[in-house]
Amino acid sequence: MPLMRPLLFAMLLAFGACAQAGKGGFQGVTDSGITLVDSDTSHPPPDAFVSHIDAPPNMMTKTLDENSNDTIENNSLACSSNLNNVPQYTLANSYYRVFDPSQFGITTDFHVTQVTFQVLEATPTAGVTATLKVGTYSGSLVGATLDTASMTTLATNAAVQVPHIASGGTGGTVNQPITATIPAGSKLFTEVDVPELPDGQFFYFGQNTKTDTLPSYILATDCNVNAPQTVKSLNGNMQLAELMTVTGTY
Repeated sequence: MPLMRPLLFAMLLAFGACAQAGKGGFQGVTDSGITLVDSDTSHPPPDAFVSHIDAPPNMMTKTLDENSNDTIENNSLACSSNLNNVPQYTLANSYYRVFDPSQFGITTDFHVTQVTFQVLEATPTAGVTATLKVGTYSGSLVGATLDTASMTTLATNAAVQVPHIASGGTGGTVNQPITATIPAGSKLFTEVDVPELPDGQFFYFGQNTKTDTLPSYILATDCNVNAPQTVKSLNGNMQLAELMTVTGTY
């Protein structure tokens, strides 16, 4: 019987080769680890990465985007169950971004209308049902972790449908309407919570290796990541950024 233990390892998606990298020895109840799906192949963002939303009269529409480039690549970090360093399925992962509307020139209330995120792979035939949350964040914008106690959820959608997205393709985009008002001067957070999948099924968030103005974060308790931690730190301090934006009016 092979020894089952959580690991942080890299899988080269294009060739199916595996190599250990980064942090290891996480504790967990299952054979789990942070999996980095990685190849040199990149794809342009799918059409209409952010769908256009008209602003009400006398208001402006703004998309908050912390990525220098929104091109999806075959790079994605996820906590997964693994056997002999080969991922078997992805475990529960929550993906976070924190935004400061004032950094985008917004000094009034910001009315969130949509969260957009990219997905590299979602292999269940029926797709994946994720939970989306939006709210205010009173903690520091820059840090190794986010403080979940500083998050106040204002809106939740527990039925976000991510369609089937095959491995090795160009990925896909989810434009999810959601309504929340972020008071003037407040920061906001977004969370996409993806559940554990059955054996042989995977969910990989859309990410790339381009620079971003603020870090993105992952929480994965099965991999002993018990507070949202920067994707970069979990990836051996190599650049990796989640492709997630927030659109609203002000």
